[in-house]
Amino acid sequence: MCRRHQACGPADIGGTTLIAEIRDAQPLLKRAGIEFVVADYYRQLLDECSKFLVGSGGSPIPEDFERIELVKYEPVFTVPEHGFSCWRAGLGEC
Repeated sequence: MCRRHQACGPADIGGTTLIAEIRDAQPLLKRAGIEFVVADYYRQLLDECSKFLVGSGGSPIPEDFERIELVKYEPVFTVPEHGFSCWRAGLGEC
């Protein structure tokens, strides 16, 4: 649970999923002149998870869904024009 909302799951704050937040933020930030790109591996995972995750009541994980491997020391998000990367918390510059 998150600290602000007692009923929240790890990726769900106030009824908005992390996947939706990323998808909503990309075009909004792009219009403001700040474009970011999600690394291909994580973009594919987000797309795949979007197919079976539901907003409440739990989501059955498909039996053929492969274990997610976090790629240490590789950026999850990049901002191409500025030449810097946002790394996982504590692992690099932002």
